[in-house]
Amino acid sequence: MSAFIAAAVMAEVQRLETTYNGGQPFPQVSAKGGQLGRPMGE
Repeated sequence: MSAFIAAAVMAEVQRLETTYNGGQPFPQVSAKGGQLGRPMGE
């Protein structure tokens, strides 16, 4: 099942790269570079 999901996600990423990024790969993002979850107090 996970191989199916990975293939589906990569197909969508490629579609989005074509549509929104001129067919070029999106820049790499560090796993620690993003905000996780909702801000506290909301």
